[in-house]
Amino acid sequence: MTRRAAAGEATDLNVRPAVQIAGLSKEFRRQDGSTVRAIDDVNLDVEQGEFVVLLGPSGCGKTTLLRTIAGLEQPDRGRIDIGGVTRYSSERNVAQPPEKRGISMIFQSYALWPHMSVFKNVAYPLQSRSRRLSRTQIKERVEGALTQVGIPELSAQYPSQLSGGQQQRVALARALVSQDELILFDEPLSNVDAKVREHLRIELASMQRALGFTAIFVTHDQTEAMELASRIAVVDRGRVAQFGTPHEIYHRPASRYVAKFIGAINEIEGRVIEAEGGRVVVDTPHGRVVSTQPAPGLAVGDEAVALWRPERGHADAIEPDRVNRWRATVETAMFVGSHTEFALRTGDLEARLWSPRAESITAGEQIWVSAEPSDVLVLPREDSTGVQTAEV
Repeated sequence: MTRRAAAGEATDLNVRPAVQIAGLSKEFRRQDGSTVRAIDDVNLDVEQGEFVVLLGPSGCGKTTLLRTIAGLEQPDRGRIDIGGVTRYSSERNVAQPPEKRGISMIFQSYALWPHMSVFKNVAYPLQSRSRRLSRTQIKERVEGALTQVGIPELSAQYPSQLSGGQQQRVALARALVSQDELILFDEPLSNVDAKVREHLRIELASMQRALGFTAIFVTHDQTEAMELASRIAVVDRGRVAQFGTPHEIYHRPASRYVAKFIGAINEIEGRVIEAEGGRVVVDTPHGRVVSTQPAPGLAVGDEAVALWRPERGHADAIEPDRVNRWRATVETAMFVGSHTEFALRTGDLEARLWSPRAESITAGEQIWVSAEPSDVLVLPREDSTGVQTAEV
């Protein structure tokens, strides 16, 4: 396999993206005759050597999008280019089958043949007539792929004799042996327990960066997406709600939907009463909330929601000197090792607070909870669900 630039490395600006998706749409017809748009006018560019994660809840369209890239589903319209070659185009009437798209795919179950040894499982893609490889060439390629993923000693074993991590490595070796530049992953870690999944994520990220292949990975697990991705495409009802780095998605969500889907968030609804000079003030039933974060598109009189992350809040026994502060009752206090998680209530407002140094606060106490203006984000109250936004 030709090594591509890993995430974060300099790339030739003249090199085309590994995958280009333009105006892609796909509808399914239900049994009652109604239709659902699984993919709705998606535009997405994946650069060479990137690890892009398609993230969203069940039924949002992320798996359908992956399957259209693979050629396992045919869209209704749009274009898919892989490696600079058009693989699907509704305008040009092009629809290449999966085996001609120059991709490999790793499924949720790994799809290993149980009656075949590891060697034969990995060799399987090389045995088609179109490849015309000799036995010696196949042997060299398989041994090379198994060495790349660190399991050459398992060549004679069978899938039932392997751990989940070893099976994943076999599936990856089978993908690598074809020397395809693009590998698609359809929730491959969902069938293993949490501890093993954490270990496999680290291994997969390390191998992808070392080998430099381009990866598109589907998951509904936010932690998984944040750990693996160079960029995340948050999918909602067939559209890309935001496409950006994990840091951008978490700290600068483009919509209320994205903010609530990625991690825990506190929010207070209200109306903008000031929006100028880098300062936004929202009038809410729980007092005024001040933000010094950019709030493009918002003006005085607009309905809005003020949001902040639980780990950015503060807990104090006495009233703090902060503009955003509320008297709250601690409903629960759960120590989780690295920090304590508090569930708070002030009137009809529920909030969460995570603190590394608040062991003395217990359930039932009254405390002050506050947030710095620089940690508060103000977004339109109405969710921008269904609107594809510009890359942040």
